Amino acid sequence: MRSKQFIITTGALLLLVVSSPIVPHNISIGAITAQAAELPYSANWETQADGSWKYKLSSGGYASGWIQDEVDHNWYYMDSTNTMLSGLVKSNNNHYYYLSEDHDGHFGRMLTNGMTYKGITIQAETSGDYVGALSQTTLSQLRSLGLTVESARDVSGSQHVSDGQVVTTPQPTTPSKDISQMTNEELAALINQGTGYSGKMGSGTGERIDLQH
Repeated sequence: MRSKQFIITTGALLLLVVSSPIVPHNISIGAITAQAAELPYSANWETQADGSWKYKLSSGGYASGWIQDEVDHNWYYMDSTNTMLSGLVKSNNNHYYYLSEDHDGHFGRMLTNGMTYKGITIQAETSGDYVGALSQTTLSQLRSLGLTVESARDVSGSQHVSDGQVVTTPQPTTPSKDISQMTNEELAALINQGTGYSGKMGSGTGERIDLQH
């Protein structure tokens, strides 16, 4: 995805050595490589031994949540292990976003309106808080490729990072459904999201208890 070097052919290297006694500072003779003048993406990215990618924060450590690359301006998503995700994800209010799985130099970037993916022209929100949210037409087209929309990973409530710094943090949200009417599965999802919701729920013993998280 993010190759930072290119190979100098043996002939070109020989010509360089013969024709000039001064080796440019960006040439490594031992490795026979030359560093690119500018990176096409943020210098905060780090590739890992397993080939995955992480984004380093200016304050130290690695980012999680939504990352906007300050160089290519694309959005990426880092999971709880700070590793870049790809594929379909679901965020607040059932908005779906697709993170490219193509190894074309922009692996993991969020696809936006007008981009083409596997023959599909992406239709997505172009303004407001949900830029990149896929239309129902595009979701249907992705289903035709064998994508299971219902299994999309839920990334609701994630922080946002840009230029190596956290720019927004998750805000508590109130669930649209009364907590006393929720199923056990819905309650578990609410707790796992860490919404900060405070409300009343039945304990199964006839008394009312507070739920704080």
